[in-house]
Amino acid sequence: MSAPVTKNIDHQRTLSFSEVFPKILGMIPRIPKFAKTLKKLLSLTDEDPLSLGRVIEEVAVTYKDRTALLFEDQSWTYHQYNQEANRLANYLLSRGVKKGDNIVSFINNRPALLFTMAAAAKIGARVSLINFNLRKKVLSHCVNIMPIKLYLVDEELVDAFEEIRSDLPESAKGNLYFYPDAGTREAPEGYHDMKQGMAAESDLNPPTTNDIVLGDGICYIFTSGTTGFPKAAPQFHRSMYRAATFIGSLVLNIKKEDRVYVVLPFFHSNAIKLSWMSTFSKGATLIMKRKFSASSFWDDVRKYRANTFIYIGELCSYLMNQPEKESDKDNTIEKILGNGLRPEIWKKFKNRFQISRVMEFYGASESNGGTFNLLNLDETVGMALESHTIVEYDIEEEAFVRDENGFCKKTPKGGAGMLLWELPDGKDQFTGYTDPKESEKKILTDVFAKGDRWFNTGDMMRVMGFNHYQFADRMGDTFRWKGENVATHEVEETVNAFAQVAESTTYGISMPGSDGRLGMTSVIPFCPFEEFDLAGFAEHVTKALPAYAVPRFLRFKKEFETTATHKIKKVQLQQEGFDIKTVKDPLYVLIPGRDAFEPLTDALFAEIQDGKYNF
Repeated sequence: MSAPVTKNIDHQRTLSFSEVFPKILGMIPRIPKFAKTLKKLLSLTDEDPLSLGRVIEEVAVTYKDRTALLFEDQSWTYHQYNQEANRLANYLLSRGVKKGDNIVSFINNRPALLFTMAAAAKIGARVSLINFNLRKKVLSHCVNIMPIKLYLVDEELVDAFEEIRSDLPESAKGNLYFYPDAGTREAPEGYHDMKQGMAAESDLNPPTTNDIVLGDGICYIFTSGTTGFPKAAPQFHRSMYRAATFIGSLVLNIKKEDRVYVVLPFFHSNAIKLSWMSTFSKGATLIMKRKFSASSFWDDVRKYRANTFIYIGELCSYLMNQPEKESDKDNTIEKILGNGLRPEIWKKFKNRFQISRVMEFYGASESNGGTFNLLNLDETVGMALESHTIVEYDIEEEAFVRDENGFCKKTPKGGAGMLLWELPDGKDQFTGYTDPKESEKKILTDVFAKGDRWFNTGDMMRVMGFNHYQFADRMGDTFRWKGENVATHEVEETVNAFAQVAESTTYGISMPGSDGRLGMTSVIPFCPFEEFDLAGFAEHVTKALPAYAVPRFLRFKKEFETTATHKIKKVQLQQEGFDIKTVKDPLYVLIPGRDAFEPLTDALFAEIQDGKYNF
């Protein structure tokens, strides 16, 4: 079996008893709380009359005058937050929204999005959380993936939404709603003004909150999965409540005095699922940022006196790449929660910014399991509580390694293999997607016995021992860049639509000093590569794709090596990347801020290696 693709070669390690045992001893005082919380979570059923809306109404009484939400120069107490959510909920009810209806939220990272979530939670409607970076074809796909009752569109995103308005069904007429922000423009023709509509509505709790149970839907989080366009993974009050309770009580141990800083977009699981209700349910303060800024991050932390922040690995890398300052250690952060912190910078990051607890985790919106670094060990995504396994996988052949009986082989300690979550008794106890066919593709059968069923995460994990793991790499046709999943199918479809492209393949490549993988595409052109329209190709891909999905490196090929089933082999292409010393094919790069791909010269290669350009 070939070795897994991984960029953490120097940090592939296993855990020792002497490292783990003291951490376990330190957890003993918290065992009663763990046991009590887990017992509570395991006793919940889908029929329980419990919902996020009910939680919001309860904390509005319990923590009435405490600050719930901070955003720029604005703040809301728990009482005020609940009142605003009520005005929106009552307005939506007056517009005919009812339990089970779907609402599109195409809203920037600002409080309006969290008011929308709260209002929907009180009605029993489900919010389709659309990535506000999406444009054109992909945006149209996500907006139209399910029947929609009404569309909430941010003032700053109306122009992007107008580009796909003609793709909406006839039922969208009269159901477009404009959500003011800075007040720089009025609602366009055909849109209702949300601010005007909500002004006259009651701020009292709507009666519908009492009709919601844990098994009801709350929102859709979009994920690329491992193939194709983004898929909608339904989330339920049950999963959100359990996540809030588990994170708030056990992982972060949030107190009402805590202040949680979130710069991630709230269409992202880390923000909406792990920080919103885990913070609110404890009466703590959520600090919401419109967008991440590495240069002002620590100033904001000090300004807001935040002691916790939610991260993705790229965020930590950007902070590490900032020039060191004497004030780096002068901050109020005590604990952080997220995923993707690179092992090679893990300890340096903790030491530079004096952070005592890094609560790394692994999970997926559509999955039935996850891991958490409850013991605060270094360079690990933590332990798994649900039934799971790590099995050997041949990445070059894109196939599971099976024994003479046709069953999978478990990965030994120190090795890397594919993570699978068990679906006991044949029950599909994972969230999956709105499309049952796509969900079925994620189920692997006959793993250890005939007829058994497992959820295939598509992610490789290194076995560290003591039920702990280290993320190794993502397999399949998806890579991750700037915290976003990039589906290669989507990019390849766009690239192949360019008139001079005969065939292409897209893949993610490692970048110096960066997390995730940057997009690169290899192309077989119809014309000699010297005649290829590099400026036209750059314009084509940048207009059609979100910025994070645009391939930045271009390689011309005469032919592709394929598997027996005619799939293009990408492993060697990924490993070679844009290494000008190894690759003999013509290489080109689209430098940020420039309009055309240009030849990758020795000088450009050296500048990229030195981190001169912010890809």
